[in-house]
Amino acid sequence: MKLLPAIYFSAPYAALAAVIIVPWIGLEKKRARSLLLVTLLSLTIHVFWFFCIRGMPVPHDGPFFLIDDYTYDHYSWAIAKEWRAGNFPALWTDQYLGTLHTGWNRILAAIYYLFGRRPWIGILLNIIVGSLLAPLAFFTAREIFPSSPDPPATRRYTPAFLAGLVTAIHFSFAYWSSFLMRDTFIAALFLAGLFLILCLYRRPSIWQALALAFILMGLSILRIYSVGALLAGPAAYLLFFHERKKWFWMALGVIVVLAFCSRVFIPLRDYQNQLAYSFLNNLPDAGRTMSGSLLFCIRGIPRFFLSPYAWYVAPGPPLVNYMLYPGQWFLYLLIIPFALKGIWICMRESPPPAVFLIVPGMTSVFLFLLAYGGSVPRQRMYLEPLLIIFASWGLVRKDRGGRIPLYWYAFLVVFILAHSWSVWKRGLW
Repeated sequence: MKLLPAIYFSAPYAALAAVIIVPWIGLEKKRARSLLLVTLLSLTIHVFWFFCIRGMPVPHDGPFFLIDDYTYDHYSWAIAKEWRAGNFPALWTDQYLGTLHTGWNRILAAIYYLFGRRPWIGILLNIIVGSLLAPLAFFTAREIFPSSPDPPATRRYTPAFLAGLVTAIHFSFAYWSSFLMRDTFIAALFLAGLFLILCLYRRPSIWQALALAFILMGLSILRIYSVGALLAGPAAYLLFFHERKKWFWMALGVIVVLAFCSRVFIPLRDYQNQLAYSFLNNLPDAGRTMSGSLLFCIRGIPRFFLSPYAWYVAPGPPLVNYMLYPGQWFLYLLIIPFALKGIWICMRESPPPAVFLIVPGMTSVFLFLLAYGGSVPRQRMYLEPLLIIFASWGLVRKDRGGRIPLYWYAFLVVFILAHSWSVWKRGLW
């Protein structure tokens, strides 16, 4: 492999490691020890869930249970063989991957280049990164909901500790980390980028800005629209809430003009065309009417938050996605109701940093509804830590919004009964 490209593409993960290690070193011993225990708990659950999935009596080909991870392995091995032959092609071109999302293939190809075709190493890396979502959630919640070193007498745990703990025991993260897919890395980089944005909001730093640039670079070649969603938060703050917002509107205008002018350069024009293709390719059919598109999005809202429906077991042999069901119930009964409460409190009390979480979440939900009709249990993964962070705030706040979880539970019961009746009427149960 060429040395400079290898350094360039590994920089986001060096920044990710620094985002975890540097603030951890600054913790007092008691908190650092508690966070270590939570992280080890997360790692234990990830390993346990991995072996549970491998023990399921479902068809699989070696380490591959899903077509996506098999496809990643196939193309990454082909890329590794090219690299071993001394060829280093432009992977985003149609001749190779035909997409800007080359990041995960590069990671796997680098593993195969160094160690041979060993997908288990990629899965092990996924498990390790998945377990690190717990400290990332801890630091992000600590930045958005700063508290004194010791919680008040009325509060046993800080929001940061609860965010780390709930992230550690959320089985959905362990489920998706057990396959050879990119979503765990996306979630980790997204959360690290969010943490850096919050840090820069409170106290600007050149080193944190550089780390954020590397994180965004890594995200852009894993899933480009996650970068747009992440930057939507600070953009909304600067354009609508900052005291000098008119200057940022002017800066936005300059950026748009420069983007159009840059099309005279063929490489930049090709990159912009690929960006547009990646976005438009995910939109609903062009023939869909405005009212049809609106209905398409509205119908997808329950699917976005609730699918796969963990109360439904299809007739026939077991499916591997049944191992996602415990995480779904955790989402239904704890994360979503208290996240709604936490979001409501933040919107009422309006802490400016909450904009950096709420706007990216809203932007992502809109894009997922528009592109997939809400059926995105895997792609949704990078948003679940945001829900957990808000849920941690909802759990510690006893003074406001106490009925919101009850309203959610009532809706959930009605929806489960309505869906179960629909499935029964269609003869699927």
